[in-house]
Amino acid sequence: MAAVLKRELGSYFRSPIGYTIIAIFYFFANIFFNMYCLSYNSGNMSSVFQNMFLIVLFIIPIITMKTFSEDKKLGTDKLLLTSPVSTGRIVFGKYLSAMIIYVICLLIFVVHGLIIEYFSTAQWSVILCTVLGLALMGSAIISIGLFISSLTESQVIACVGTLGVGFFLYIMDVLANLANNAIVSYVVGVFTFIQRFSNFTLGIFNPADVLYFLSVTCLFLWFTMKSFGKNSRS
Repeated sequence: MAAVLKRELGSYFRSPIGYTIIAIFYFFANIFFNMYCLSYNSGNMSSVFQNMFLIVLFIIPIITMKTFSEDKKLGTDKLLLTSPVSTGRIVFGKYLSAMIIYVICLLIFVVHGLIIEYFSTAQWSVILCTVLGLALMGSAIISIGLFISSLTESQVIACVGTLGVGFFLYIMDVLANLANNAIVSYVVGVFTFIQRFSNFTLGIFNPADVLYFLSVTCLFLWFTMKSFGKNSRS
C-alpha cells in the first residue's frame, strides 16, 4: 500500500494538478477570510466555512477524477491488479493520497485561527470541530469520487459525475427547506451531508454524524474495490 500511496502522491505533484488544487482552495479560503474576518476584525469564521462548502464540492472531483480513470485509460490498472498488492490496499492507497491532498487544503483554516489570535480570540472549538467536519464530509465525497472514477476511463466524466453527486447533495437540502414539510425534512436530514456538516460548524460534536460519514466512506470504498477488480479484469 505504501508503494501505491507514494506513486499516487507523486503523480499529484509531478504535474501542476496538485499545486493547482491547493492554490485554488487557498485562494478562495483567503478571500472569504479577508471578507468576513479581517475586514471586520472578527474572530467568527462561520461565514468563511459556509462559503467554502461549495468550493469543497468543486475541488474534490478534481482531486479524485484521475485516481482510477487514468490507470484504466493507460492500461496500468491491469498491472496494478497483477502486482502483489491486494485490491483493497490499492484502493486504500489511492484514497489516502487523495485525503492527504485534501487535508493539506484544510490546514489553511488552522493558519486563519492563528492569525485571528493577533487581533481577537479564535473560537478554536468551533474551528477545529468544523475542520473535522470538513475532513469527514470530504472523506465521504472522496470515496464517492473514487467509485465514479473506477467506472470510466474519462477523467472528465469522473469529474462531472462526482460534481453532479455533490450538487445533488447540496440541492437536496435546499429543496427540502423549500418544501417546508416535516416528513420531507426528516427524511432528507437522515441522508443529507449539509445538515450533518452544519452541526460541526456550530461546534457540536455528534458521534452519529461521525459514524454516518465514516459509514459512507467505507461503503463506497467497498464499492470501489468491487468495481475496480471487476472492470479491470473484464
